[in-house]
Amino acid sequence: MSVPHRINLRGPYQVLNGDDSGDPPDRIKLPNPWRVGFGDRSDSVTLVRDFGCPTNLSETTRLWLVFDGVGGIGTVSLNDRSLGEVTTDGANRFEITGQLDQRNRLTITFAPATDLDPDRTGLWGLIGLEIVEAG
Repeated sequence: MSVPHRINLRGPYQVLNGDDSGDPPDRIKLPNPWRVGFGDRSDSVTLVRDFGCPTNLSETTRLWLVFDGVGGIGTVSLNDRSLGEVTTDGANRFEITGQLDQRNRLTITFAPATDLDPDRTGLWGLIGLEIVEAG
């Protein structure tokens, strides 16, 4: 197996839902500690990012969606297909080989942890596609 090539999905992410305490930002770049993007808000938000399919993929290429730093819990879907959960203690990697379309939509519904260092709460690490040539 080769060394993975990484495409970071920094954003901007569209914020789809608000709450009664004020308007959330319309867009946010990730990674970011929760307090930087959402202040004292403690309920969940839904974040959406559209991206294209990487080019020059072969039949032996493996693709992974990787979350490097998670402080909380969330659900992740790709093109309206559930991939599973990301959690503070989870592995937070999803194999997505064969699941990408020409245009793709990553959706994350996420709630922050309340018992962590504020700099380690939220989606504070990079989110990226790892491309590994297996053959």
